[in-house]
Amino acid sequence: MPTTAEDAQQLWLMVEGHTARAMSEASHMMPVFEFDGQWDGGKAETAVGAKLGGGFEYAHTQIAITVRWRYLLVHQKFAFDE
Repeated sequence: MPTTAEDAQQLWLMVEGHTARAMSEASHMMPVFEFDGQWDGGKAETAVGAKLGGGFEYAHTQIAITVRWRYLLVHQKFAFDE
């Protein structure tokens, strides 16, 4: 059985912003916003794309909850999905 090898490269550049908001003396909420640029290279797939993301962190004295999401906004390859 023949084998094949592919050369794949990926580069991401992410900008993230967040700020903490005090909800009480013992807790805070921190919303997060991010924008990612993506470059795929090599012999397999070559294209560029962009992602949008966000989420929040809630922290209390003894518990912390973090929720994050990302969405692929656009990609140069029409049927590309992640």
